[in-house]
Amino acid sequence: MPTTFTVDPAGPGITILPEADGDGGGDSGGTNGGRGDNGGNNNEGGSDEGENHNSKKKMALSMSQKLTLGYAFLVGAGGFMGYLKSGSTKSLIAGGVSASLLYAVYTMLPTQPVLASAIGFVLSAGLLGVMGSRFLKSKKVFPAGVVSFVSFVMTGGYLHGILRIRSPKMS
Repeated sequence: MPTTFTVDPAGPGITILPEADGDGGGDSGGTNGGRGDNGGNNNEGGSDEGENHNSKKKMALSMSQKLTLGYAFLVGAGGFMGYLKSGSTKSLIAGGVSASLLYAVYTMLPTQPVLASAIGFVLSAGLLGVMGSRFLKSKKVFPAGVVSFVSFVMTGGYLHGILRIRSPKMS
């Protein structure tokens, strides 16, 4: 005989019956096996196997994705700051286009890592060249020095990503 637990907050009680067979599934005595649905036939999944596919799982971001997203934010914010500070629409457009391309790299990294790394490499190397030359002329740490340094690091990271994926694994 199953044990009955009752919860009575201020009205009629709620009866909770534990599973008799202990496996959490199956049909015991006309119940839905503890699932609380219509036996899996509620037009949302169709079967027990589909229950996990109803909710979208968020996969953890890789370190490459996190760094690329931060780099995109830095470049986009830098272009916007250049526009606000000196009214340079060229900075705004360059920062916006670069940030958009870096966001595309971020979204492509899990599915097409070589292509994404190649695009990221070209973009970060270009930004390193432009901002590095500005840093050498102005000697100002912000923004040219910071963007140059981060572009240098990201160029190396994307190159590493290309070489790591392209090289055959040796055992």
